[in-house]
Amino acid sequence: VVTDMVFADHVTDHRALEQILYAMEGQSEHPLAEAVVSFLKNRKVNPVEILNFNSITGKGVRAEALDGTQYLVGNHKLMVEKGIAMDDNLGHMVEGLEQEAKTVIYFGGGGKVKAILAIMDSIKESSKEAIREMQGNGMEVYMMTGDNKMTAEAVSQQVGIKSYEAEVLPSEKADFVKRLQESGKVVAMVGDGINDSQALAQADV
Repeated sequence: VVTDMVFADHVTDHRALEQILYAMEGQSEHPLAEAVVSFLKNRKVNPVEILNFNSITGKGVRAEALDGTQYLVGNHKLMVEKGIAMDDNLGHMVEGLEQEAKTVIYFGGGGKVKAILAIMDSIKESSKEAIREMQGNGMEVYMMTGDNKMTAEAVSQQVGIKSYEAEVLPSEKADFVKRLQESGKVVAMVGDGINDSQALAQADV
């Protein structure tokens, strides 16, 4: 669920940007994109036409508006890689959101971060129970996520997971599974979405 959407101070055309964001996330296959689409739909936003949509595995998506402006939606790693600058106010806000165990998505265009969105997963009580039961049976439980370290740490503490890997790409998830297997462990993997397919294929179960 999207809990927050904050535009940068220099942004005035909020509605137009929301329409572009909707169009981009509507074409994305990432599970978090569904939360963004649902949020914008509830705000009565209508998507606009975009060009040259492209998915960047493990990082986000890219597209072009009809006026030729390039837009990106994704994680912090993508913004840094593409040289997208963020103002200090948004930067401070990101820190606070991540400490609340929220996932922050960045929306950039024209070389600047236009907005950030915070997404929070509600953790099911049954998840905590399942982890406790597995650990009680002598299993080691690991969490792997493309999310930032602060959010991963907060979530792992909430569910009782002692070991986690943050900011990992899909291929790195598969490598981690392989390392566990090479150390003599039988690995069962649970995942959702295309980003986990390599690790799921690598796992024993």
